[in-house]
Amino acid sequence: MSFIPLNNSEPLVLGIGKRELVMNSRVMPASGALGWAPTPPGSFDGAGAFVTPEMFWEQSRGDEQRRLYRVPGGVVVSPGDYNPGLPHAFSKYGRLWQGLDLPIIAAIRIAAEDSLLDIANWLSRNRVFAAIELHLDQAEMVSLALDVLEPRVGLPILVRLSPIFAQDMAQMAADGGADALVCAAPLPALVPKQTTMGVLHGSGTWPFYTGLFLEVQQSTDLPVIARGGIASTQDALWYLENGAAAVQIDALLYREPDALAQVSARINETL
Repeated sequence: MSFIPLNNSEPLVLGIGKRELVMNSRVMPASGALGWAPTPPGSFDGAGAFVTPEMFWEQSRGDEQRRLYRVPGGVVVSPGDYNPGLPHAFSKYGRLWQGLDLPIIAAIRIAAEDSLLDIANWLSRNRVFAAIELHLDQAEMVSLALDVLEPRVGLPILVRLSPIFAQDMAQMAADGGADALVCAAPLPALVPKQTTMGVLHGSGTWPFYTGLFLEVQQSTDLPVIARGGIASTQDALWYLENGAAAVQIDALLYREPDALAQVSARINETL
């Protein structure tokens, strides 16, 4: 069993039998929600962990600026095409992340099969993260990634589901030894008045993500961390009341920087 169910007074524990991920709150920022170098005072009050922005294995240069475009029902986020790569990201930001005094979950994008062994070897040598959140576009990559990483890194592995292949990915994650699911990745969206793509966040996605969450939740024994459509404290509570092990927040943080503390406090009052 990879999950200890949480009540109001117990921590969330993932990865039983590994180097366990222990979270004292069921609330965390979603990957990238607070950027590479989060500094606003109070941003992490109430958080159970920090999830890094998405890291590739190799560095890619480009625009570092994240841009937000308001649209009906939410916001389209264009994250820029810069990525420092896993080793350089930790070299540049690792001390800051560790200074947050929270478990650090490394969000890693598996873009190519030939990078898997490099990633596994780096993680096994550099024991700096509390868990891994795998970002994958194709369902067939789940089994392959877990086959390489699971026996080598000794860390809890969370698989973030694609909104397109969620059910297939959830089954492969369970079969491959993953410790939890994140349901689900942001939906792609066209940046307003441009030809570039971003991702859509906000209340307009709520019906889609809640429906997807219930489908996944009812079809797996793995703990499911909910992400998507959360635009209020009540939205986060709905997920938890319907079986989510934890929630990841992004769009709400763009509007309310202290949202993690607000949601955590409300959970303590309600659950």
